[in-house]
Amino acid sequence: MLENDIEILILLGKAYIKVGKYKKAEIILTKYKKNYPNSKDLEEVDFLLARIYLEQEKINEALNIFENIKKENPFSRFLGVSNFYLALLYYKKDKPKKTITLLKKYLRKKKE
Repeated sequence: MLENDIEILILLGKAYIKVGKYKKAEIILTKYKKNYPNSKDLEEVDFLLARIYLEQEKINEALNIFENIKKENPFSRFLGVSNFYLALLYYKKDKPKKTITLLKKYLRKKKE
């Protein structure tokens, strides 16, 4: 498959997310991960899957992916926004201290 075709799959997943068709986006992005395990865009695909799981109320799945993004790449371009989504997830899990900590990190990173 051509590089442009691979990028189109990610764009298609994003479009499905934007219109609230999370299951379709999940199917496309999960297949992407399976078919292109060494892709340079895998971190973005993981981030998108975590957002989908958040929307689907799959709290633990989303938490695992966002935490893994932070662990695997402390310089990830998704780090700041991942802290925001993690805060939302910990809020849903009734963990206010963790929520506050993550929101403070998010706000500090946003100022930089």
